[in-house]
Amino acid sequence: LQSLRDEPYIYVEGVLVYGQERIADVGIRTKGNKSWQPIDDKPSLKVKLNWSVPGQRFRGLEELTFNAMNDDHSMMHERIGYALYREAGVPSARATHAVLMLNEESYGLYTHLETVDEHLIERWFSDDSGALFELNDADYSDDYLAGFELKFADDESESHLDENLLGVAEALTIEDPDSAMAAVEAHLQLDQFLLYWAVSAVIGQFDGYPYSIPGDDSHVYDDPESGRLHTLPHGIDESFYQSTKDVFASTVGLLASRCLESSDCRSRLETQLETVLSLMETMNLYEQTLEIQAQIAPLIEADMHHSHDERDIEFSQQYMLDFIAERREEITSQIQEYR
Repeated sequence: LQSLRDEPYIYVEGVLVYGQERIADVGIRTKGNKSWQPIDDKPSLKVKLNWSVPGQRFRGLEELTFNAMNDDHSMMHERIGYALYREAGVPSARATHAVLMLNEESYGLYTHLETVDEHLIERWFSDDSGALFELNDADYSDDYLAGFELKFADDESESHLDENLLGVAEALTIEDPDSAMAAVEAHLQLDQFLLYWAVSAVIGQFDGYPYSIPGDDSHVYDDPESGRLHTLPHGIDESFYQSTKDVFASTVGLLASRCLESSDCRSRLETQLETVLSLMETMNLYEQTLEIQAQIAPLIEADMHHSHDERDIEFSQQYMLDFIAERREEITSQIQEYR
């Protein structure tokens, strides 16, 4: 504990206990940027299973991520939001809730979020030998290509990914919007990106690409099978806010901005928005949210480490429910206005 007080981002040795299972020699550290809290408050945590024992895993995973939900007063955004991405077929993390004990002291309710790594890619893609990049102040332009931070790749994949990134950036310089987007499709799965974008718009994920500039809170995977880039969500804890924010006018990412200039690409985005809205209704996302709200209510009450005011939690959860209930009407109105 003292080591984590002194150097909170450096792994220290610990033991993971789950039920009757006990896994020794794991690495534990705090995580987070603006939502970071020290180890004696309510920190988000990383648990690295293979920290000192090569190949050691838990349920097939090498790393566990526990988010303290310090910026999410509803304490439900990630579990619900990622469920919609996954159901839509967008490669993305699994998420659920968990209660953590630290040295026999209850640290309360967390989101247990799957790490975006080789294992996630292996679940979603038939060929997992490609390259994964995380957007860290990135965009598809010469000024921001360096913001695509390579997470893993072999030599051949890394070279090919560079070609696709450069190819998208070059395509977006074409003056005619329809020609530009047609050229983009040689390097990026455009309909897949539009589906990712549509889910982001529907859940109000305005904190990541293409609603942040330069872009962040997403990944791209260069799929060797298709030879093109796929987009994955990340960091959606601030979704389900700003219910009336315009999903078209708020677009700032270059790829999405050029898409909106193309009548064909814009029409394809509208089709994907309708697909996601219908899926949200088919999934009964509102009812799912009510069920999860009831499930975690006693856990929130017992959580002595969270810093949220009871009224803030109640307001944020109701806002989220209203957001979901009114989303079709709001998005439909914005589509008609944008036309």
